[in-house]
Amino acid sequence: MNAARVRELATGELFTGRRAKELGLVDELGDLESVLERLTTELRVPRRRVTYLRPRRPFLRRFVGGMAEDAVVATFHELDTRLSARAMYSQEPW
Repeated sequence: MNAARVRELATGELFTGRRAKELGLVDELGDLESVLERLTTELRVPRRRVTYLRPRRPFLRRFVGGMAEDAVVATFHELDTRLSARAMYSQEPW
């Protein structure tokens, strides 16, 4: 890519992966798995699999957990908004 094209695109704008590919900023789209697969193939090294085990949470906790957290955050935000001290003034004489 020539310098003029780089300056044209260097606006600070964020691009989706699809748009970046259309503009020629990336060669192809993929995820971590596709990158690892390509690297191990090109470099001819064996791929080691790593499995991380973590305790499974019950379905209800997984389902409600995110919503409950959002509700708590929203409640605290609302309380903070309503209970925060605010400077109030009037142009009318007391």
